[in-house]
Amino acid sequence: MHRNRLALLFGCLQAALSVSATGCYPPPAGLVGWWPGDGNARDIAGTNNGSLMAGTTASAPGVVGTGFHFNGTNDYVQVLDSPGFHLTNFTVETWVKFDKLDTPSSGPTVGQQYLVFKQNTHATYFEGFGLIKDRTISAGGFAESPVKGDVFLLEATSGTNTIEATGVTLISTGVWYHVAAERGTNFLRLYVNGNLDAQATIDFPQEYGTLPLYFGSSGQSYWDCKLGGSLDEVSLYNRVLSSNEVAAIYQAGSSGKCKSSILGLAMYSGAPGMMFTGEVGQTYGIQATTNLAGTNNWQGLTNLTLVVKTNLWQDTQPATQSQRYYRVVNGTVSIP
Repeated sequence: MHRNRLALLFGCLQAALSVSATGCYPPPAGLVGWWPGDGNARDIAGTNNGSLMAGTTASAPGVVGTGFHFNGTNDYVQVLDSPGFHLTNFTVETWVKFDKLDTPSSGPTVGQQYLVFKQNTHATYFEGFGLIKDRTISAGGFAESPVKGDVFLLEATSGTNTIEATGVTLISTGVWYHVAAERGTNFLRLYVNGNLDAQATIDFPQEYGTLPLYFGSSGQSYWDCKLGGSLDEVSLYNRVLSSNEVAAIYQAGSSGKCKSSILGLAMYSGAPGMMFTGEVGQTYGIQATTNLAGTNNWQGLTNLTLVVKTNLWQDTQPATQSQRYYRVVNGTVSIP
């Protein structure tokens, strides 16, 4: 490729692939799945795309653009199992809004609704982890003061061992809440709207089965209370986010986490690559494909942690195809 032509293409890529934007918050490191609900159930942090089941839509008004909507009866999102979901420590964070506080139950206490759920290997005590709306008679008070309230709950189970972190923020319909649920080495922690809402000590390891990751459902007909409302920007991390990171995501509001720009570019010879601008200290993944029409054919090439704001990356692999397309994503990518 002619030197001046290559330089021009690099310049175009630098403008298009700037991954930081005014007002948005650079995604924290460790993203293994990010389903923003922007018209589909695609995972923009990796290749674990979901499926909209029954009448679920991904075009409902969200906090950041559009989001998922569930009718509370038969709607849910299913993401096939991945080894990347079997995490020792994790954070799940999402925005949620409830249309109704009661949905049909096939087992759980009326008032419960599943938001994000991963099953373990059991049919009972089956919560590998569950981010759930729960109903308690003592929310915001004491057991002897029977005031019903709907709150958020993070639950983890292994065998017959169950630990719950039950929040105190009372939930209303028609209100968007930002929720972050964390599992650390020996604790569960729950944040609501950037503030610590609950925590509990846990002394057993995570257990996971091979069933899908579910949004809006437990995935089981015999024990389920589906979500009647909306989820937006569902994100899964392979580590515990700090309280400052959680607060920053909440405070970003409608600007949200910065979504990576994606641009295809045909390269034929020479030193294909691109220049992009990001956040110093943040890790970005570079992927390539030869077919932009596909949805799951992006191959991870490398992960770069920026030491300067603007980075020139060149593809050192031999060009065996007539064209190759590249994209930069926030967070790490899997490399074969």
